[in-house]
Amino acid sequence: TENVWIMEADGTRARPVTREADKVTNSAAWSPDGEWIVTRRRLTDKSSLGTVELWMYSALGGKGIQITKKEEWGDANEPVFSRDGRYVYFTGRPQRYGYDRNVHAGIWQIRRFDRVTGKFATISDAAGGAGRPALSPDGKSLSLIRRIREKTVLYVQDLATGRERALWAGLANDNQEGVAWAGVYPNCAWKPDGKAI
Repeated sequence: TENVWIMEADGTRARPVTREADKVTNSAAWSPDGEWIVTRRRLTDKSSLGTVELWMYSALGGKGIQITKKEEWGDANEPVFSRDGRYVYFTGRPQRYGYDRNVHAGIWQIRRFDRVTGKFATISDAAGGAGRPALSPDGKSLSLIRRIREKTVLYVQDLATGRERALWAGLANDNQEGVAWAGVYPNCAWKPDGKAI
């Protein structure tokens, strides 16, 4: 199986954070305080494709804290902490993988988990779905990908107003209608000055 590991910046002291014998963990993200790591955890139950839950682990180790449950979310993916550490943004779909899903209806959308209240919020719900959330350095904007007809488009959403604007329609195709083993789109990041992604 695959587990999440951490190490020092110089490559020394490699050690596992997760120790799952029969589940795959990947797509990990650090909390701003460096004390927690959120990751996706795939488990196989009634289907060979299984389902994915989000779990949070202490950087010191341990069994982890479950964020999403397979009974409530079909799949959860691409987690990232807010700049203040209160929220976990992620890409979620309400049903497990299915061969007959219409990507233009919005299979995946961006959701947010509040670590204080334990509640979930919908951040995107437009046609074409959404995926791969990444927060701006000031925490006020969120970049995401969205399917517009046959193109995958990079968008930025103002978190205060919910307004979105398209930045670029030249991305390679996303994997929203696929199984999305490591997410619906490759990682992206904002530059430290917040002027480019």
